[in-house]
Amino acid sequence: MWKTQAQAARTSWEFIQNVGLYADGEEKKTVNVSFQFIKDGRMAQITVPLLTIVPIPYIAINSIDINFKANISASAASTETEKFLQFRRYQRFRLCKVLFGRAAA
Repeated sequence: MWKTQAQAARTSWEFIQNVGLYADGEEKKTVNVSFQFIKDGRMAQITVPLLTIVPIPYIAINSIDINFKANISASAASTETEKFLQFRRYQRFRLCKVLFGRAAA
């Protein structure tokens, strides 16, 4: 998996180097784009780095199959009916204790 991540990182780095930067002598500079538009009746211009508007490739997982083994050492099950009956028995126990000072048999 780390090889895939390293390859994806390398691809992103190469994209940034090849698309978003250019060599100006020994120095690398960003590739900028300028947009002109009308704001408040006046012509305005904005200059932004190309990488801010172009998606940088990254690793994307469209689907994955995961296989695993599991050992179940214990299990328990109950139904809503069992829970209801347990609750009713508890209510009856509490009611008898309050009314008669003892639990019902």
